[in-house]
Amino acid sequence: MNYYGACFEPYVGPFVGSQPVLYNAYTKDQVVAMLTAVNNDGFKHLLTYGQGVFVWQGKPLVQDSNKFIIEAAAGLGQRVSAGCYQQGANPGGDSFNVAWTKAEIDYAIDQAKKYKNVEELLITNESIWGPGSLANITSLLAYAKGLRGSLPISVTTHQRWDVLAGVDNHTPSYAPIRQGLLTMLAACETCIYANVYPYFDSNLWAQLGTNPTEAHFKSVVTASLEGTWQALLTAFQNNGITLECRIGEIGWPTQGSQAAQPHPELATPTYAKWHYDAVATWLAKNGVKAYLFEAIDEPWKGNQAGNNSEAYFGKMVADGSATNPGSYTLRSVKAKY
Repeated sequence: MNYYGACFEPYVGPFVGSQPVLYNAYTKDQVVAMLTAVNNDGFKHLLTYGQGVFVWQGKPLVQDSNKFIIEAAAGLGQRVSAGCYQQGANPGGDSFNVAWTKAEIDYAIDQAKKYKNVEELLITNESIWGPGSLANITSLLAYAKGLRGSLPISVTTHQRWDVLAGVDNHTPSYAPIRQGLLTMLAACETCIYANVYPYFDSNLWAQLGTNPTEAHFKSVVTASLEGTWQALLTAFQNNGITLECRIGEIGWPTQGSQAAQPHPELATPTYAKWHYDAVATWLAKNGVKAYLFEAIDEPWKGNQAGNNSEAYFGKMVADGSATNPGSYTLRSVKAKY
């Protein structure tokens, strides 16, 4: 396996009526069981998205089940790239709540000190909407670096590849965002995580045609990935950015569709397996570290009807049930391909 690791959250339960299982309903033992399956599947590194902060009446409280991941992973010998989620996000207002997001960083640092399996902090995910949000991220990168003390962890962020490549956009009206990107990237340490998805390539459907062979499918996916990756590297090189580029998310769903990729015929376990293998080969050839999106399906990311492909990117699926949104019974975790 040539993936560095897998993206993981424990929110794997079904919809109960119109509501998915609540984010605080998963127990530590269930998180351990999920991560045991992930570990047994060969993934020794995890990329996470948050630390379990939930804001109630203006106060950020660590109470959702993401809070168990670092501890559970430590018991299994897994390393963690710990995500710190942008609390109070307001994309339309180009901002999020910096004070609330600091609670995520505080908890991640505390967990890193206790369990010593955190490799890096990833400050926010896909959270760049303009110069305001960029300034928020930059300030939090500085906060995290000041808080970590002597911990041997680096501090960076996790964003869409095309947004990061905006450093090469010299359109005058884009100048405030470009300058914010350059400032933020200068504050990142060692590497940057970019999300890349051949699945969302708008040319994919026409290039694949109906019932592609495995060889043709892999060729199209690899060409899409290579084109995207070279565009990002070129943008960075043109602007003197020397951070190592890593892939923070790359994956393929096994069913459903969505507005960004409206062809449900593309989302099958067979295509997901072909994509997985094609990307693994490309990663090995190019020496790129990447996290598979994602370890286990998360139904809440889709909809009650179950037809949104966002819910089905997992390499595995949880076998479990819930009689109400406040509790969840996990029976097992099974491979999909």
